[in-house]
Amino acid sequence: MKDSKKTKERLISEIKELRDSLKKQISEQKRVENALFESEGKYRKLIETANDAIFIADAESGIILDVNRRAVEMMNMPAEEIVGMHQKQLHPEDKVGDYKQIFSEHVRNGDGISDEVVVRRKDGHKIPVEISASVIEWGGKKVVQGIFRDITRRKRTEDALSQSKEQMQYILDNTTSVIYLKDAQGKFIIVNSQFQDLFHITKEEIIGKTDHDIFPKEMADVFQANDRKVLKAQAPLEIEEVALHDDGRHTYISIKFPLFDSKGIACGVCGVSTDITERKKAEKRLEEQKDALEQKNLALSEILGQIEIEKKQIKDDVIANAENLLLPIIQKLRLTGESRKYVQLLRKNLQELTSSFGRKLTEKGAKLTSREVEVCGMIKNGLTSKEIAGLLNISLRTVETHRINIRNKLGIVKKDLNLSSYLKTL
Repeated sequence: MKDSKKTKERLISEIKELRDSLKKQISEQKRVENALFESEGKYRKLIETANDAIFIADAESGIILDVNRRAVEMMNMPAEEIVGMHQKQLHPEDKVGDYKQIFSEHVRNGDGISDEVVVRRKDGHKIPVEISASVIEWGGKKVVQGIFRDITRRKRTEDALSQSKEQMQYILDNTTSVIYLKDAQGKFIIVNSQFQDLFHITKEEIIGKTDHDIFPKEMADVFQANDRKVLKAQAPLEIEEVALHDDGRHTYISIKFPLFDSKGIACGVCGVSTDITERKKAEKRLEEQKDALEQKNLALSEILGQIEIEKKQIKDDVIANAENLLLPIIQKLRLTGESRKYVQLLRKNLQELTSSFGRKLTEKGAKLTSREVEVCGMIKNGLTSKEIAGLLNISLRTVETHRINIRNKLGIVKKDLNLSSYLKTL
């Protein structure tokens, strides 16, 4: 009876202990559940507020288990439709094989992946994305967490930049000038096709090289010294440079200017060099011709000077002969009346024997008759119309007609000019 009572008490005690233990287990389970719920809430909040699309897929089957808000926006599909899809359905059919191999290797190795792939929407629209994926434990199983970043804008920028670069290279390659860009250390960054053709070097061979890798030391030293001047001046400079070609040395006029980075610091030099060898040769020929012409002009000046001396000598001889030989004889003639006037006129004409009056009169192109030329000489020497009429044995009216014709032919009809004064200027 006593043992039976003891057994009952022990049983009650054991039940009580079991109940307490169960309470503790239930309490611990609730705590774990609460912690798990809290953790899941934090995780959900974290992925829902992420700026990138997140896909959770079973590591073995590839079935998508969960997605965030940005994934829904990217695929333009409700989450219910995305969950349950195979991850290969996220990509274009022609890319599935490549992507499957990449993902399989990373899942097998358990390491992460970072690459660029293409996502295809249900409507066929393709989106370039940068993917970062890794294998993690989620709900007691291995899953692949993929973070997809939409790089459409970046790709457009890269494409535009690439197109702009191609267009710039096309322009550079279709100019006859030699164009090149160097960094601050003098290493070539860009060269055009003219550079490559002239110096027999490909773009791949020259990029990253310096002048000393391409040209003779003497020339390379000059090129680099000129580049340093540009970087120091921080302004464009026009420089004459010499480069060695297959057919010898060629002279270039180089326009060099500094390149600046976003902070305004000079980070390189751009050069546009134009071959002026033929121009220099032409300038040299012109200079030689100029020197030769100056020598000829000097010789001609000496000849003309000698001619002027000889002309003066002839003029002096004529005047001397007229004064010493002819005029004394005329003065000894005892003439009266009209004859004396002829003698006076003859004397004046002899004194002007070497003047340029007759030549200038004919150079006017007036086409004067011989009688009109004779009348001009008399008018110039101060004879009146009456005296001219008497000497030439013509009427006074005829003399006036000659005067009118002379003024017409000399182009001074409507000008307020005295005919005698005008003729004296010739």
